[in-house]
Amino acid sequence: WFPVAGNHDIYMGNTPNKPRGEHEKEYEMYFGTLWYAFKHKNCWFIVLYSDEGNPETGVKDFKDPDAQKMGREQFDWLSETLVKAKDAQHVFLFLHHPRWLQNAGHGVYGDDWERVHQLLKSAGNVSAVFGGHIHQMRSDGPRDGIEYITLATTGGHVPGYGEALGYLHHYDVVTVRKEGISLAAIP
Repeated sequence: WFPVAGNHDIYMGNTPNKPRGEHEKEYEMYFGTLWYAFKHKNCWFIVLYSDEGNPETGVKDFKDPDAQKMGREQFDWLSETLVKAKDAQHVFLFLHHPRWLQNAGHGVYGDDWERVHQLLKSAGNVSAVFGGHIHQMRSDGPRDGIEYITLATTGGHVPGYGEALGYLHHYDVVTVRKEGISLAAIP
């Protein structure tokens, strides 16, 4: 089990006098670091933290583009990790917010995802990026050979829109082969 921290794991909502970072320290104490990577067989798995917040104010709000930026430390770490993973057959990236979506009815994300995408593209072996948050299963890829996939819920609220529109409780099985990957959603 490899967690991906999201807004419900970190944010305190409208609570007054919130500490800077909100529940980041508690998350790290009980679950582990907010961003990390590991190698398994000939693949690398990278988990990013998409809720760092506004770097100047510390405010966390997935609806505020100024709070949806990747900090320098995490971006530098991602660059270094992709170099370490240069010989991997596949690299998979996970984050809570599908920050490649721009004002698609799912929040207005910051403007730094293009910078992240260019880094992933230049690595040459990133196969897929997985996001969540919007509770709708969808595919937005491939882009420059990288699949962009948003997962629906695995226990969260599902609006009454129906499975045909991608709103379902599910888990995914990703089959990894040398020549590529395939994804099966299991309701």
